[in-house]
Amino acid sequence: MTHEFYISSIIPIGTLYAFSLWFSNSAYIYLFVSFIQMLKALMPVAVHSFSILLSKEAFRRATMAYMLSISIRVAIAAYGEARFDAWGVLL
Repeated sequence: MTHEFYISSIIPIGTLYAFSLWFSNSAYIYLFVSFIQMLKALMPVAVHSFSILLSKEAFRRATMAYMLSISIRVAIAAYGEARFDAWGVLL
C-alpha cells in the first residue's frame, strides 16, 4: 500500500467512520433506544441520497419512490414519540 493511497483512501474512510460512531452514540443521550432503532430504517435512504448527490449512482424514479415509502412509514411510526428531540435525531 502506497503512502498516497493510504492518505487518499484509508484516512478519510476511517475519519468518517469515527465521526459516525461518535454522533450515533451521542444520540443515545437524547433519545430512547427503541426510537433510535426505528430511525435506523432511514439509513438506506440517507446512503442512497448521498450517493445521488455525489454522483456515485444515477437518479431513478422507482428507487426514489421506494425511499419515499420507507421515509413516510418511519415518520408515521415516529409521530407518537413521547420524548422527541430534534438534536438527537440530527445526530
